[in-house]
Amino acid sequence: MSKKLFFFWLPPIALMALIFFASSFHSLRASPVAWQDFLARKTIHFLEYAVLFLLFFRAFRNTTKLSFFRAAFLSFVSTILYALSDEFHQTFVAGRTGLPRDVLIDGVGAASSWLVIWKNEKIRHMLGNGL
Repeated sequence: MSKKLFFFWLPPIALMALIFFASSFHSLRASPVAWQDFLARKTIHFLEYAVLFLLFFRAFRNTTKLSFFRAAFLSFVSTILYALSDEFHQTFVAGRTGLPRDVLIDGVGAASSWLVIWKNEKIRHMLGNGL
């Protein structure tokens, strides 16, 4: 394995391992107050999958010759597939359930990252053209 592949693919793999590890616990409570716990856990879902999308995108763009759109699309699909597998994994953990709502939140996190990098790419392209 080349150093480049290792350097770019280790971060998304490490984050997926961390997500899997955290999903293996009975129940993680962020707060004793129900609405605060719910908000904190869903915010974490959003953020961890937003970051996972970015790590996938970084890996695809730096280790393949894929276009911006194809790298983003594959990153999004990879993120959603991992979100689905994580929710499926949780169905085997006592006290946990796999929820479609969580996959939706994960997808919104990934889509938000896609939007941010797309906007950034448009700005970079405009500046590169002398605008």
